[in-house]
Amino acid sequence: MSDLEETKPHESVQDNLQLVIALLAKHGFDGFLLDDHVPKMDGDSDWNHRGRSHAIGYMQGLIRMAEFLGKA
Repeated sequence: MSDLEETKPHESVQDNLQLVIALLAKHGFDGFLLDDHVPKMDGDSDWNHRGRSHAIGYMQGLIRMAEFLGKA
């Protein structure tokens, strides 16, 4: 992996996550999402609890927004 760069879910290339969540909601996806791996944040635990909390919270926000926009 030559040019891999860790980012938080709302940064750079990851902005496509908004589109992915919207498309999943539009097509009735009812499965689960996995945060895969998350960047380690300052003062984080060995399990990346802070980074994981940020990633999951961000995905939950996108899901709620997709649900809201689908009902508007």
